Amino acid sequence: KSDYNLEIVNSHATKLAKSREEFKDLINRYLEHPEFESKQRQELRDKFCYKIDGNSGKRFADIIINEAEKV
Repeated sequence: KSDYNLEIVNSHATKLAKSREEFKDLINRYLEHPEFESKQRQELRDKFCYKIDGNSGKRFADIIINEAEKV
């Protein structure tokens, strides 16, 4: 229940499962109906993500390689 997690829950971009069964049901709900909360998820993504260009993995790897070369 960190501030970060509460902000995500309060964005209404997702739901908080209270049991394993509910967790499974919510996953299936989103897989079957990706349009649910899509506007809220887009707003959350735009707020929390630096760039949405498909290159996050490369940027992360570049940072790791750069730091490893310093050692």
